[in-house]
Amino acid sequence: MKINKKSCRNYFILLCLVLLMIITINTIIKSEKLSIDLFGEVFVTDNKILVKENNEYYLSYSFVKKNIDKEIHFDKVSKKIIISTDTSYIKAKINDKNITNNLSEEELLNNGVIEKDDKYISAELLKKAYNFGIDISKNTMYIYENNSFGCSLKTNRVRINKYGNNKSRTVEYASKKDNIVGLCEYDKYVLVKINNSIVGYIQKNMLNYEAQDVGKKNNNTEKCTYVFADNTDRYISYDLKFNGVFINMFDINKISGDITVNKTNSKFITDSKSKAVKVYGIVTNGYNLTSFNRSITSQILSDEEARTKLIKDLIIEMQTYNLDGLAIDFKMIKETDKDNYMQFIKEFNSLNNKEMILIIDANDYKNYYEAINYSDFAVINMFGLRDLNSNVAGSISDLNWMKNILNEILKTADNNKIVACIPLYSILWTEKNSNVINAEIYSLSAIEDYISKNNLSKKYNENVGQNYIELKKGSLLYRMWVEDSLSIENRINYIKDTDIKGVAVYKFGYENKSSIDIINRVK
Repeated sequence: MKINKKSCRNYFILLCLVLLMIITINTIIKSEKLSIDLFGEVFVTDNKILVKENNEYYLSYSFVKKNIDKEIHFDKVSKKIIISTDTSYIKAKINDKNITNNLSEEELLNNGVIEKDDKYISAELLKKAYNFGIDISKNTMYIYENNSFGCSLKTNRVRINKYGNNKSRTVEYASKKDNIVGLCEYDKYVLVKINNSIVGYIQKNMLNYEAQDVGKKNNNTEKCTYVFADNTDRYISYDLKFNGVFINMFDINKISGDITVNKTNSKFITDSKSKAVKVYGIVTNGYNLTSFNRSITSQILSDEEARTKLIKDLIIEMQTYNLDGLAIDFKMIKETDKDNYMQFIKEFNSLNNKEMILIIDANDYKNYYEAINYSDFAVINMFGLRDLNSNVAGSISDLNWMKNILNEILKTADNNKIVACIPLYSILWTEKNSNVINAEIYSLSAIEDYISKNNLSKKYNENVGQNYIELKKGSLLYRMWVEDSLSIENRINYIKDTDIKGVAVYKFGYENKSSIDIINRVK
């Protein structure tokens, strides 16, 4: 039989097309099997989530932000990815091998961040920033807590699963002669690396290994006590059992971000430390200065370089004055600056190796509560229900108001990060024709003198949990909701019944001896 040359050529072309289709289909199938195993949770990916360039794997910024670190930040002005963790503060520019890690310059093997349809972060940079373990095996990127441990097989031969579930396919088998390293322990499986190459899961009951220590919960219920002290000489004269003291030290109210250092009693710091009392310097955004300008705070917080300079300067000042930590007291922040404020707190937390405390007014708590997660603890000022500018006379810290505020805070906050601060002063209100015409702060000692001088009797007001006095002189009415031993004890007793870190008092210079005796009994 004769074979037609034309038919032969057509068969050959058809065969080539079939082979090409097979190769194409196999390629598609392989690419579709690319996946991410993130702490035991599996994500089937496409080339929009995980890409490879110059033999380096890159994970999309969107995926990282959604699944790994919701606080990762992209600064649009500087074109930098900013990562802030408890131990790392990293800034990486797009298409650049050089990064800043905790203020030091480092060079990566490849670009830390690249840009395609999204921004992509290299596996090398992710490892450095989060201290994750990352391995690529059988078209899967495994991301796990970096906590390796030795293990061995109980039987001669064990299957290795691709994923940590009983429906997963087997990717390999391990034998007793293999070198097996446990990477991370999950519920029923252990993520392992075999002979420094194959990564997969082996059932726990097939392995010999020492269970990993996940840490123990601290059940210490002893309350901490803190004091704000302007009058440092007076503070030192008392026999106090406080854990820490806050003193006004720094203000920031210049566009340059330069710090104004308030005059400080260095002997006070030394004497406090000799009594095992921690000293925290307070830094404000200048809200208490006559020259205060909210726009300056806005400019500093929105500028990535200005934030870094400010943080570096504050760390130097803490070292200079041998402080145990810094208390950040920023007020009247613009609504549009809240994200930048959060970023500042995260960056400071990453770079600072001492304690960071936030001071927050109770009325402003909802504007700042997310930042508390990045602090060692927050002092919530449980006063300011009324202040010297109020048009209506009343208590500055109604007990029921304080209870409601604290209960609301504890719905979202970590209890062990909350310190409730109570006042050691009252306001004397002067009214004429039912209108407030004057308001003046009275310390506890001044209150006692005023009551004695005018021969007044206190009347307990159960609604606010404190005593009340009033004095009429002609057309003027003087009124005060009194802070005294009774109101202080009422507040402290309630705080002691809650599961919060402790109590603070504001402030020394306003106290009297009986208030000190009550506060010393808090523990």
